[in-house]
Amino acid sequence: MKKVKLGVVGCGIMGKTHTAAGVNCPSATVVAVADINEAAAKNVAKQFNINKYYTDVEKILKDKEVEALIFALGSK
Repeated sequence: MKKVKLGVVGCGIMGKTHTAAGVNCPSATVVAVADINEAAAKNVAKQFNINKYYTDVEKILKDKEVEALIFALGSK
């Protein structure tokens, strides 16, 4: 079975939850994360052993490896 390559936008509580679910899903793999807060994006990428993180949503949208995106954005 081919795994869907996911990107997660938002690295807060829900972003981490969705990233963990993607990492543990047998039919998916998380290949990139993004958050405007670089420390948050870098920490989630490191925590889940993901090689790519972005601070600009445009860059994850243009990443040819990413086949589907999960948006986990909060409001302030």
